[in-house]
Amino acid sequence: MAAAEITASSSSTQPALAPGLQDAVHDAQAVFSILMQAMARPGRIYDLPVLPEAPSPLLASTGAALLTLADYDTNVWMDAEGETSKSAREWLSFHTGAPFVEDRAQVDFAVLTNVDTGFELGSFSLGDPEYPDRSTTLIVQVETLDDVAGWTLTGPGIETDHSLCVLTMPETFIDQWQHNRAVFPLGVDIILCAPTSVACLPRTVQIAEAA
Repeated sequence: MAAAEITASSSSTQPALAPGLQDAVHDAQAVFSILMQAMARPGRIYDLPVLPEAPSPLLASTGAALLTLADYDTNVWMDAEGETSKSAREWLSFHTGAPFVEDRAQVDFAVLTNVDTGFELGSFSLGDPEYPDRSTTLIVQVETLDDVAGWTLTGPGIETDHSLCVLTMPETFIDQWQHNRAVFPLGVDIILCAPTSVACLPRTVQIAEAA
């Protein structure tokens, strides 16, 4: 068999990468607008207008956020490893050029597909006193988001208070978040991704268990 035929034969056995955003520019602008609204109004739930076919273990909403925010100049960390995340990593690298790194303290975006592992807010970059915006943004996958009693949110962007129920988050989350707020203006921000919707928790928001 000729070398060209061997190459063609082996490449044909490779699974095709899932597509990214159908209209890279306009779709990214639409998702970015939603993410900015969600960050400005902490805890408000927004349905995403674009849901790409993201490979497991990524949710479609997570994929949309990553395709919008990540690029060749942003370091990404993902909790899933090995074969579990191989296709997701290849997909994101192909569509965005974003490099993956293992040092949590050096990443711009951290993807937590399973909140039962690796959920330590203090292990990520909290920013620098001169550049607090250079902290990690966590993209956290959750089962559901609902605006019923669970947490009570207060702070900038919230008129009085706001209720948010998130399934599922670690039992230690509230304590970890209080430590995160204690280092303000440093600290991480969080994008919560349910299957088709998002809600944001900027470092400025205060979170307490609902009474």
